Amino acid sequence: MTLGINVIGSFALGAFLTTSPSWLSESARVALTVGFLGAFTTFSTFSYESQALLRAGRHTAALAYVALSIVLGVAAAAAGYVRARALD
Repeated sequence: MTLGINVIGSFALGAFLTTSPSWLSESARVALTVGFLGAFTTFSTFSYESQALLRAGRHTAALAYVALSIVLGVAAAAAGYVRARALD
């Protein structure tokens, strides 16, 4: 669940930063991206879940979870960027 939310948030961030209106102030852009999308995504939960897997001795699962989160998050941000550019 957390992985999915983080991937969706990464996609939305990539798309929003690519197409955000020029009249939008830097403060508003930061509030929307860091504030809203930061609240939407769940890095703290991701961190806790990773530590829980490590504490449970599930090292391979923890490594896979961290790797997938990073790879899919970066790929989703890139996909959001590409999608937004295509619509622009």
